Amino acid sequence: MAAVQDLRIWKHSSLLRLTMLASCAALACSLPGLPAQLANPGLRQEDRIARRLAGVRDLEGATREARLRALLDRLGIDAASQTLVFSKTSFQNASIAPGRARALYFDDRVHVGYVRGSDLVELMTLDATARLRSHTYAWAAGVRADSPATARERLLARGDECLVCHASSRTRSHPGFLVRSVEVSDKGHVMTDRKTHVTTPKSPFAERWGGWVVTGAPASLEHMGNRAGDRLLDGAVNAAGHLEPTSDAVALMVLEHQCAVFNAIARAKTLSEAALLRQRASNRVGGEAADFVGQATLRVLNDCADDVVAELFFKDEARLPVPITERSAFARAFAARGKRDGRGRSLRDFDLEQRLFRYPLSYLIDHEALRALPLLVRERMHDRMDRVLTGRLSMRTWGIPRATRREILEVLEGTRGGLAAALGLPDRPR
Repeated sequence: MAAVQDLRIWKHSSLLRLTMLASCAALACSLPGLPAQLANPGLRQEDRIARRLAGVRDLEGATREARLRALLDRLGIDAASQTLVFSKTSFQNASIAPGRARALYFDDRVHVGYVRGSDLVELMTLDATARLRSHTYAWAAGVRADSPATARERLLARGDECLVCHASSRTRSHPGFLVRSVEVSDKGHVMTDRKTHVTTPKSPFAERWGGWVVTGAPASLEHMGNRAGDRLLDGAVNAAGHLEPTSDAVALMVLEHQCAVFNAIARAKTLSEAALLRQRASNRVGGEAADFVGQATLRVLNDCADDVVAELFFKDEARLPVPITERSAFARAFAARGKRDGRGRSLRDFDLEQRLFRYPLSYLIDHEALRALPLLVRERMHDRMDRVLTGRLSMRTWGIPRATRREILEVLEGTRGGLAAALGLPDRPR
């Protein structure tokens, strides 16, 4: 009965989203000054990915693992980002089980999923327009993808079936990335009579990683990983046979943070642009100035800005119960990619004593999807972030020490030209 009710709620919420998007599309034809992403729906993320995949040679005799490594290389994704999930929480459930985990790889733009033995690769992105895109890429022995056109033919957009999980109450009813922690049977099935968790940086570690292979975590760190039914799995053994012999705890934590930021950006994009479209339509009907913004719209914009800022600042991040002293290949490679100021500091520097990063401001601060948010949202984000970093907002709420705030401002200036530049705003005097 509960499942039927959930399905009704999902159908209702999906209908509301589709109605809203259809209304936005209709208004886009008549309202001036709309963002280019709405006014021009012909922008295709598929073409951008296909250009990066062109040159992946799926030659006769090459192993699937070799083809996967070539694909990751073309996408610029480090194989050390590998994390492994053995819970049956994917559309490829039949192929997933303990001992046959689904591998996930990621960078700042593309997430890749692969099940051993499959000729199908899953790709999920938050594109430059701050829209969530889900695709599959198919390969077969003897076929080569030497051009963007060929690669594009093999890159297929996923349908609405993905939204059953990726646009549900678990993602606040908006399309988004999803990291779950579940108790599973010895076959990998989700135990529906047990609690499940949506994992974010706020999640207690004792509730994380159910259904995942975990390596590199201290033995004293309590978590739900490496368990299938009553069996305690060996993380290293279950990682064997994949591109890397790891499913790194630090990579899992970075993935959780990145998904939380991406979801906040995507949700802010949808809500803020819908509010601005409604406002512009109301202005036309009511004879208001074209740039008039009412209180109801301002509340939406403020809420969107607050949500994104909270994720960027790691607000309410769960503290590490014990330090992670091992610096994995992923941790080293991830930190090495960071932009560094004159003193060698980067927003990608790890802490791993009490928290994930040394500086509680996300390396995603200048992500292209964030810059796709409406100007009014980014201006409000700048105002809030500037007040946090200069100590004009309560530190009881944000908990960032004065010395750390000063360092963050210095790193921003030295690596991104300051906060305003990172957000794609013209510089402004304090």
